[in-house]
Amino acid sequence: MRDRLDEGGMIFESENASDWSRVLSGGLNRGDSVYRQLFDANLTLETERLGGGNGGVFFAAFQNQNGPNGSELIGDIQTYSNIDADGRTQLAAMWFEQRFFDDQLRIKLGKMDANEEFAFPEFAQLFVQSSMGYSPTIFPMPTYPDPATGIELFWQVTESLVLGYGLFDGALAAGVPTGSRGPKTFFDRTGGEFHIAQLEQRWQLDLNELDGRGIIGGWYHTGRFQQFDGDTVTGASGLFLTLDQQVFRESDPTEDWQGVGVFLQYGLADPNVSAFEHHVGAGLAWTVAIPTRDVDVLGFGVSWVRLSGSPGAGFTAPHETSTELFYQCQLTGWMRLVFDLQYIKTPGGHSAAPDALASTIRTIVSF
Repeated sequence: MRDRLDEGGMIFESENASDWSRVLSGGLNRGDSVYRQLFDANLTLETERLGGGNGGVFFAAFQNQNGPNGSELIGDIQTYSNIDADGRTQLAAMWFEQRFFDDQLRIKLGKMDANEEFAFPEFAQLFVQSSMGYSPTIFPMPTYPDPATGIELFWQVTESLVLGYGLFDGALAAGVPTGSRGPKTFFDRTGGEFHIAQLEQRWQLDLNELDGRGIIGGWYHTGRFQQFDGDTVTGASGLFLTLDQQVFRESDPTEDWQGVGVFLQYGLADPNVSAFEHHVGAGLAWTVAIPTRDVDVLGFGVSWVRLSGSPGAGFTAPHETSTELFYQCQLTGWMRLVFDLQYIKTPGGHSAAPDALASTIRTIVSF
């Protein structure tokens, strides 16, 4: 029945990700373990296949997250599992997208996750560490577990160049959990507005047809922020860069990607209001690292942050570094296992905190 619905433009997807993590050494609670899970159910409606206008897409997403936050065992500030949250059930997304002028202009309106379109490295998507997904210097970003109401516009300037802009409800910076609320704060401007823009350029190395992608962007939040020294300031801003590059291909260019891809990211923010002043992340993802395992992925990455040195910030160490190694194994068409190991140096930016080694087994089941 779902196949028939898909053909008619009604696509239903659901997935449950569960993490079991254990602190192998160091951290705040050596030897302790924690279990948590995130369930997603998504519905996509394509207007053209449903008999409506061309280029329209409606999307809605339901989320349920529960279980304790794994970072409480380690004391890290970068959040070593990207499904950790405060436990909630919410309508995480409800937006409509329309394309115009032969797909040169794309507009999205509704409740959405900004990180699905902005500041993400493509080859970092399978990592467990949160900072691999987007730079933590973009601290007011409306993303999981708190997407927000907004509008996004994307202009296809050339075949390989795209300019994107997003305007979002900025109430999260004022302590409002936008993920579990509707659009009210977007219209009454509680907590200000979050603006983000980026320029994305794609290319291909002709010799081996290896695709590459680079993004440069910036963000600005109009709300009021308390500085670490106790004063308040209006507005906060930052810059970000990301780079993805295929460096080795094992498959034919017309087939699904198999090979090695690398990524690099950088973020910058004001250390007077942001705990993160600089962020550098880098890594690689190798599909088919083991012969005959055509969709398994081996990944290695490092995420380094320079923490705020402003008076009142409270950090006794200038950096936190997370090093991650994972292997994703496709057991069946509907089940994946991820074996993840992370080493976190000076967790939370505290010089007295013992470095932590933590393992995670992630089970992903698609329905």
